[in-house]
Amino acid sequence: MQNSFLSLIIVVVFLLFACGQNTTQERNEGLFDISVTNPSADSLKQYGIDVDLVRVEGDFHLMQGDKEIPVQIEDRNSNGNPDKMYALIDLAPGTTTNLVALPGKGAALPLGVRLHANLSDGTEVQGNHLVNFEEKWAGNGIVIENAWIGYRALMAPPYAFDVIGKRKPEMLDSPIQTDLEKVSDWGGDALDEALSLGIGSPAIFDLESIVPLSKYDSKEINILESGPLRAEVDITIKGVPVRSEKIDVLIKWQMQADKHWAQIDFSILSKTDLTLQFAFGLPKHEESTDFTQGLIDDVHFAYTYGLQSSEGEQLGMAILVPGRFEVDTYRDDPHNYFYLVEPIDRAVQYRIMSAWGKGRLLIFDEIEFLNLIRKYTAEYGAKVTVEPHFRLTD
Repeated sequence: MQNSFLSLIIVVVFLLFACGQNTTQERNEGLFDISVTNPSADSLKQYGIDVDLVRVEGDFHLMQGDKEIPVQIEDRNSNGNPDKMYALIDLAPGTTTNLVALPGKGAALPLGVRLHANLSDGTEVQGNHLVNFEEKWAGNGIVIENAWIGYRALMAPPYAFDVIGKRKPEMLDSPIQTDLEKVSDWGGDALDEALSLGIGSPAIFDLESIVPLSKYDSKEINILESGPLRAEVDITIKGVPVRSEKIDVLIKWQMQADKHWAQIDFSILSKTDLTLQFAFGLPKHEESTDFTQGLIDDVHFAYTYGLQSSEGEQLGMAILVPGRFEVDTYRDDPHNYFYLVEPIDRAVQYRIMSAWGKGRLLIFDEIEFLNLIRKYTAEYGAKVTVEPHFRLTD
């Protein structure tokens, strides 16, 4: 019996040693490895991590043990070499997850997010595009969608962001139909144009009034990514009149697969002595709850929920702002509210999120929408750290 027990111990020790050897060998063969730590008490599903790549050439795939992690490899410099990666991983609470990048192309990924940027004549906008004041856009603007929700940046007055609910997960065909509101599988808060702020539409507050971004000298679009895990577009607006000056601003707008939110980084590019705040609007539909705000997991949130004026369906819309920013509120009229945010280094980041009563999530009351807000504030407020380690050789 003693010999059998001793043999069992030897086998277990050998297996553990072999496993350690395999892990060490895999790390040694890897191009780089990443340590991702989730210190929060919440499980984070399909959490997006962003890593700037250093001297990585060619394709690679990302492994967590023997599991391949979905990764989008990006070439932002357009020089043929990857310089950024975006991966989606599940993070258990209070744990560190180790990832290893191995040479070779990974498994093909399904299209989880899609960006539509087409002119009304069918021309697809790619890369940099200087907007012509006279040009018309299919769908009246740029749309980013995933399986759950879609958001649109209108390229005509009022230049707002709006949310368009989805009844089914399939992506729209391209180019988009001009009357997006009439597409049978889409609904939600498609704007009755010029009558609404939309959702989270950025503006400037000069301490006296809201300055919209509808007047400007020029606008440039830069399509950075269009999937499969993340889509991103930069919108540079130059010459926005603010008091006696003209201000240049940058809107970085991105959306990832499988989430109900889109993220916006809004910054002032011009040097100015003006004291300015940023403003993000939320419309209050006539039958919806008033502008309600709070703080969860060190994330400011503001939301409205209730019947839409146009569709007559339940719609929840919210803005999430990291707690490091100071926020206040401003009421433009009985139906338009703004979050006023004090920028840090002339910049702010926030997320817009929504859920439509006829959409795929089937949220029917305010409590369910608040639960969705809690889920995404926990995700946004988690102080996740991402530490890449590159094996650089001369």
